[in-house]
Amino acid sequence: VTSGRRFTDIISGALTLRDENVKITGSDGIKTAVEDSYIREGHYQTLSSSVSRDTRNSYLEPSCGSFSTLNVDSTGGFLKGPDSFVKYGLTLRKYHALNGRDVIAGRISANAVNLSEGSLPLFERYGLGGADNLRGYDYREFTGERMLLGNIELRHKFTKNFNVHVFYDAGDAWGANGSEAASGNDGGFSLKKGCGAGIVISTPIAPIRLDYARGRSNEGKYYFGMGQCF
Repeated sequence: VTSGRRFTDIISGALTLRDENVKITGSDGIKTAVEDSYIREGHYQTLSSSVSRDTRNSYLEPSCGSFSTLNVDSTGGFLKGPDSFVKYGLTLRKYHALNGRDVIAGRISANAVNLSEGSLPLFERYGLGGADNLRGYDYREFTGERMLLGNIELRHKFTKNFNVHVFYDAGDAWGANGSEAASGNDGGFSLKKGCGAGIVISTPIAPIRLDYARGRSNEGKYYFGMGQCF
């Protein structure tokens, strides 16, 4: 259940209550393996609040302005749940037009979890890797209780419906509370970097994006998405 309000032309807020039951089915071996990954059965309630400031000149294809959002998600405590934790997140995006066809876009995102009781379920950990954050790596290749991400793109409009871009992504997710071996993370911050290029084609349904990127293994990966990365 979500309730939102616009305070001014550029500032808005939202409050969301999420209620879910997690059940594990299958053999005892499967249940044990899943529980070892900190996925537990239980009734979870999460209260999420966010405040956003948006001065972009376009939602789909911004060329100037900025977008920033601060969010806090709380689980446990006075809410139902076998675990108790609070997640904090801050994202800043900035767009600057160099001329009529070229735009520089940047994004910085920082997130952290304060775990006060129990353990952090796998699906609640932050994940990096994939088409929408750290390109050059597999989906959620890095997970943890803290996350830092930076992206920068140079976008060029060839025609009204065809854009190309080059990008550089860097960041990490770390602090996995005992799951470092399973997640490929040794528990400490280690900057991962990826770079590449892509195209965006506007269609009557939605913009379609195709990216190609290389990460630290220098193995090229292709990504398909809808709209700009950010």
